[in-house]
Amino acid sequence: MDKELIRQELKKELARREYIEYCDYVHGGLFTVGKAQKFIAQNINALMADELKTKEGQPVKILCLSMPPQHGKSMLITQTFPSYYFMKNPDDKTIIISYGDDLARLFGRKNKEKIKEFGAELFGYELPPGPRRLCGPRSPPAWR
Repeated sequence: MDKELIRQELKKELARREYIEYCDYVHGGLFTVGKAQKFIAQNINALMADELKTKEGQPVKILCLSMPPQHGKSMLITQTFPSYYFMKNPDDKTIIISYGDDLARLFGRKNKEKIKEFGAELFGYELPPGPRRLCGPRSPPAWR
């Protein structure tokens, strides 16, 4: 087996296992990892593994992160995490919420693109054919 093929397969396996590696993989190596990005990714990994616990020892099911602007929250959490979570848990439901309708649609589209491009390759998942819609009274097609 040639070294480049081994390197690519290793990157794929790491992307399946670690969220920060998935971010790097789907963003084509253009992802910059700093302290804030590591903090976010570590908490996401812990949340998915039920390692985050409340004071009473119960698993944390909701994670709220408050950080200043330009720390990667949008890219890491709303543009990338839903696709990762959805492909690892295809039977669960995923929702993207934003303060603006346009941003929610944009983030939904970005996640759909990641699922289309990397779903089969990394997780053996392909989007079913047909339109997918948001729920709600004024819901336009979410997956464009």
